[in-house]
Amino acid sequence: MYSLRIEIQKLRRTGVLETLFFAGIAGAVYVALNWYIRKDYLLTIDIDPMNSLLTQLYGVLSLLNMLAVIVSTSNIYSIEYQYNALKKMQTLPFKIGTMFIRKLQILLFMLLGTYVIQFVALATLGKLYLPSGTFNMSVLVQFAFYVFLLIVPCLVFMLIVSILSQNMWITVGIGIVGFFSGMSMVSMANWGSYLNPFVFLLKPAMSLSTDIDQRMVVIALVEILIFVAMGMWIANRKKGE
Repeated sequence: MYSLRIEIQKLRRTGVLETLFFAGIAGAVYVALNWYIRKDYLLTIDIDPMNSLLTQLYGVLSLLNMLAVIVSTSNIYSIEYQYNALKKMQTLPFKIGTMFIRKLQILLFMLLGTYVIQFVALATLGKLYLPSGTFNMSVLVQFAFYVFLLIVPCLVFMLIVSILSQNMWITVGIGIVGFFSGMSMVSMANWGSYLNPFVFLLKPAMSLSTDIDQRMVVIALVEILIFVAMGMWIANRKKGE
């Protein structure tokens, strides 16, 4: 079986792991500074303090995490294309699709770590500064898993783009186009906009509530399954090229 350890060693050389870890730290610092500067305003606006803590600070976090996904996926396959390494792997007893899954597993784990760092910072702020009895840890954990799920379609899509393009700058360019398309489509009421995986993670930033949109969850899960299947199919076809 193709080892996760091998993939981790390769990804350390690309800076992918460091990128996602830095995004977590940068996000935690941002929410702390933003809360320090805007605390009085955020605690006096006419919404629930818990909703204020999460939704008002999530917007920039979503943009930061999206950029981290674009950067981390842009060069994740570049090391495989160097010196025709991908073709040389054809002689090894594993499918290239397995490599895709291993890379995805590592990215998901590191991205989850990014969210843990950021939401630990939010939890700390909530515990320290929200009015007594208003901080709800279960709401924070639920919202954290919700927004994490919504970024996964974008992550898998960008990993597919990375497979298809040997030039990392093309991958970055497509990611930036997706970023701006998500920004322009996030306010649309048309459910067709959810075909764009960059829209999902921005939607909670447009809301003043931490309520979970079940329809978005279902659509995100369907897109994840479709993208993973597409990624494995494309990756396995690469072996024959």
